[in-house]
Amino acid sequence: MTKRSDKKVRLREGIIDAAQTVFFEKGYQGSTMDDVCRCANISKRTLYVYFASKEQLTMAVLNRGFDVLVMRFQTIEENDVIERLNWIIRTFVRFSIEHPDYFLLIAQFENQSEVFISPQDDAVMEVYRKANHMFNILHKCLKEGMETNVLADHVDPMNAAIILWSSLFGICTTMIKKRHYMKYELNRSAEEIAEDTLALLRYALLKKSGENL
Repeated sequence: MTKRSDKKVRLREGIIDAAQTVFFEKGYQGSTMDDVCRCANISKRTLYVYFASKEQLTMAVLNRGFDVLVMRFQTIEENDVIERLNWIIRTFVRFSIEHPDYFLLIAQFENQSEVFISPQDDAVMEVYRKANHMFNILHKCLKEGMETNVLADHVDPMNAAIILWSSLFGICTTMIKKRHYMKYELNRSAEEIAEDTLALLRYALLKKSGENL
């Protein structure tokens, strides 16, 4: 890599660092490209050389967040379907607790309308690929559990995956946004809620409801 290209890479990463800082502090909706320029100490002209829109910048930050999440799922050691499902849910919830800013940005991406920016954009497709990878891990586990008669098969495995995926995002988002209320008013910790969430989800999915795991 030449010094010129190395400088471009460092500048681009610096812009993403600045965007991440701004998005985490102000939220996506409350942030502007001017905010990113000030944080990165660059001109707007320089910013637009690397990113044509705030949406593209968001995708770059999302890619980082998904990289952290996907890395946790590289090695799933549990062979038993039930234990694997437990591990998937716990790992997902733990990510939301340890990286709330990344999680909320990912949740916003998951809850957006289908057209965020051009689906032909490479950055968008990379984010979709990583999101689908995570969803497919969950779907594969549920499908295997139903096919092997371990999990209840009264719901289509794809539908079950969609319901569980959406439920996890909703629960984790509530735990993040209402964490002080839950801690100081309801005297409940995120970890406690996470475990009870896991118990309820297992109960709903088991072949025999109420079976102890």
